[in-house]
Amino acid sequence: MSTRRALPFHLHAGLAGLALALALVADLGCVGQTRTTKLQDAAYNFNMATRFGRMDVATEMVSSKALGKFTEHHNGWGSDLRIVDVEFRGVQFRDKDKAVVFVAVGWQRNDEQDLRVTQLAQIWTFEGSDWRLADEQRTAGDVGLLGEPTTVMRPEARENAHFPSVTIR
Repeated sequence: MSTRRALPFHLHAGLAGLALALALVADLGCVGQTRTTKLQDAAYNFNMATRFGRMDVATEMVSSKALGKFTEHHNGWGSDLRIVDVEFRGVQFRDKDKAVVFVAVGWQRNDEQDLRVTQLAQIWTFEGSDWRLADEQRTAGDVGLLGEPTTVMRPEARENAHFPSVTIR
């Protein structure tokens, strides 16, 4: 024989109401984070695409107004220089449709072994239903990542400093 008793109707209704309320709160919480989550995903996907040389994928996430400047600044990526690492440093929302993503990019010129690091501020705008890169500025670190003119100093060629070989027989 079971000694289990059924709960009164008002307790069933109360539990069902509590479950419904928790589900609504969870749904509303997700709606409030949609733009933040979309920005994080867009910035991550964009920077990973540029890191691995997928400029075709990256340009899809650039605002149409900034596309010309973007292609000019990233012209050497993959040919003259190689992106080694990308590290996210933070996000600041300016307003609901504009945010700044801070990124540190580790890179090196193809003909050098020196690892350089440049810190960027990427300005993102919410256009339609997606975040798009509107601008990118160097805030600190090494110059040359965004196509800035640089003078690369190379050592002068030296004379052969070896002594002539002597063969002892």
